[in-house]
Amino acid sequence: MKKFTYLMSLLLAFVGATATAQTFSGNALSAAPDLTSCVKSVGEISSSKYYVLYNTGRGKYVTLNPSNRLLEMTSSVGTEKTSILALFQIESVEEDAKTYHTFKLAASPASEGYYIPVLNNGGDHYASTSAEKFELSVADATNGYFKMKGKSGNLWFDANGSTFTGWLGSGDNCQYQIVPVTLGSETYSNYAVTYSIKVGEEVKESGASRAWGRETFGSSLPCSYYYNTPTLVGGNNVVGDGNTDFVYTTTLKSGDEGTIPVTFSTAEAKKWYNVQIENGGTRTVKAVQDGQTWQVSTEVSALSAEAFSSNYAKFNNAVWAFVEDGLGVKVYNKGRNQYLSWTSGAATFTNEAAATRFYFASNTNGQGKGFSLWTGTGNKYLNASVKYNNVFNARLGVWDDPNSKTDNGSRFLVMDVEMDIVRACLPIPEANEANENYVTAFVAADKAQVDAALLAGGETLEAYDEVSKYLNVASADITEGAYYRIGNVNFGADFNKYISSENIFVGTDGELSTAYTADNALDRVVKRVKGNGNFASMLWKLEKKGEGIYWVRNANTGCNLSSYVGSGLDMPIDKNAGGYYTFKAVPAATFSGNDGKTMLQILVDGRRINAYNGKDGTLICDYNGNHDNDGGNYWQLEKVTAVPVQISDALYATVSYPFPVQVDQAAGVTAYYATHAEGGKLTLAEYANGIIPAGQGAILAAAEAKSVNLAILSSADPVEGNILQGAAAKRIGFTASSNYFLGKDADNEVKFLLGTIETVPANKAYLPKTSASLAENALAFDFEGTATAIASPVAGDAQPERYFDLSGRPVLFPSNGVFITNTGKKVFIK
Repeated sequence: MKKFTYLMSLLLAFVGATATAQTFSGNALSAAPDLTSCVKSVGEISSSKYYVLYNTGRGKYVTLNPSNRLLEMTSSVGTEKTSILALFQIESVEEDAKTYHTFKLAASPASEGYYIPVLNNGGDHYASTSAEKFELSVADATNGYFKMKGKSGNLWFDANGSTFTGWLGSGDNCQYQIVPVTLGSETYSNYAVTYSIKVGEEVKESGASRAWGRETFGSSLPCSYYYNTPTLVGGNNVVGDGNTDFVYTTTLKSGDEGTIPVTFSTAEAKKWYNVQIENGGTRTVKAVQDGQTWQVSTEVSALSAEAFSSNYAKFNNAVWAFVEDGLGVKVYNKGRNQYLSWTSGAATFTNEAAATRFYFASNTNGQGKGFSLWTGTGNKYLNASVKYNNVFNARLGVWDDPNSKTDNGSRFLVMDVEMDIVRACLPIPEANEANENYVTAFVAADKAQVDAALLAGGETLEAYDEVSKYLNVASADITEGAYYRIGNVNFGADFNKYISSENIFVGTDGELSTAYTADNALDRVVKRVKGNGNFASMLWKLEKKGEGIYWVRNANTGCNLSSYVGSGLDMPIDKNAGGYYTFKAVPAATFSGNDGKTMLQILVDGRRINAYNGKDGTLICDYNGNHDNDGGNYWQLEKVTAVPVQISDALYATVSYPFPVQVDQAAGVTAYYATHAEGGKLTLAEYANGIIPAGQGAILAAAEAKSVNLAILSSADPVEGNILQGAAAKRIGFTASSNYFLGKDADNEVKFLLGTIETVPANKAYLPKTSASLAENALAFDFEGTATAIASPVAGDAQPERYFDLSGRPVLFPSNGVFITNTGKKVFIK
């Protein structure tokens, strides 16, 4: 009998793929399909005959993948046993006064029938026990071209080149020939098979796939060179009924041949190596970023701090561990915190579950050291075979060649990590003095953490990993609950320097989720703005989520900066979602002006956040890799203790902030809230000590136009009875004339006017119309306690002007304050 190779060629058993449990049986073709014999009309189709379906646009037949029932396309169908997977029976169904047809796979198990299912648009399709009904139409009667449209989804048969699919249109790739075929006399069966390999009583490997009956299961299962060839338990490896589960045993070879060339790492303990190959010079194997993709470089270099630019992160990219996996190994990169993966082209990285299992092969090349890493199939060995930037053998890929096993480009050499290089790549400087205006990296408290980590961990890579968490990282100088402006170091305030939420709007309740639910096309991309933009929109709170790891929460929206988004960072509507950010100085960066202390990289998901497109751009995203010396990758976190407010020549302003603030009363500014709105008047009361609680609306009054700073407080008790509402982020979705806003009437008097606008600007106060007892168009200010003490002027009366304080008490000699006159005027006296 022929040796079984189906399982080996697909590699499914060796990567643990799950096979379907059923046995597929049927008769192979007695002759290859004759396309000229295709049916020319629907009436020629018979449910008792067998057919193949030939796509005329692709030049391929529909066939079944028995391992997962995926409907695929194959270039040819002959008389081999696999032809049973391309056979269909076509049955007619009368429904809704129309004739439909179902397409049944002839290779279905005897207990169940599998059919072409309801189609989806452009996706893969798996044979199903639920049959779709198709309407057949003749596209070309001369050549027998048919088109098949599903009843349920109104989609047509199509093919994308490798798989059968559905499509909304009905072009050339939707044309099929239905070709009758004749079956041979011999029946074939395709079985689900499993295997396991034991070392002693421990199962080292197991897998599942499919195999044809009467074939012998392969005895040359892949394993690393230090194991003996696995031996089948029981001796019968012919696939058939009752013989589909195969157990093998193996042992380590004796002597030097049975010595494993590395110490395997475990989840509890890692054994770290640097890895090199000797191929056109000594080449160090390390992870490198190529655009948005991480690959594996083999660069000519010695193992030294200079070779890694004295950069600990770059050094870690050249540190590897080997994790035993079955009779082979998975290769782990420390810097990426991921495993090596190869499917085609250049090797890259993935998680443990999807990592490639390699097998050790001997490749001493006469020097008594080194090994190759075999993929487990054919002559495919991991090799420095990929060309990059016109340099041959610059990247790891796979060389499929009989010479690949012993090639220098496949011969890996491992050596223990040298701690002298680690120390040189991670020098520990003196602590920085905290800057008064900007968050500073590596202040004394950070230095103390470094000293403690080394004391606790000693001279190990794990200890230096702890050190790296605190070294040059802005952590101890970040204050819990404080607010910061984040500005790029490359630009002045006249350009788009600051990260802001100014363009992001919330609903009438102040929630981003409300606005987004109403309009999911709402812009949530965070932008950069000039320094004269809305100040509070530029404020961010850093919420600690781990050592040196933060959520970056916007003051106005209450939402966080997102995880990495290639088209620009955005803002999730879920306040409990967001990216995990770190802030790190890079003293070695050579861009102009770098102080190595307050100029910080911002990293999220391994990406350096860049002021993309320069000073006139607005996006914040990664700029194609690391660019450590690009100032666009560096930011300063300004320490903010007060919010500036401009009071215009109207001498009033409204404010509202998501944090409490305090007015500088000595600067001649008073803060009020509103208690009643009736009779065309808005009754105002003064905030005690000038403290405006978080989220509450306030009216500021001054004797002259000026810019004032409102000090940010850590907390303040709410004031009861305030009917003013406050908007932090811009609120949208109101109806016209539903709110009062600060403004001037036709007589140039400052009042609260019923506005036609449907939005409330950011950080402003407003009064809902529902809070006023009558629907007046304007509300004049009535300072609490003065309404009955100060008479309104009577036309034609010549009254002497008298002054009252805000409690309505008469003042004979007013000075330095705010007063009300008996004529209804408000007067500021300095």
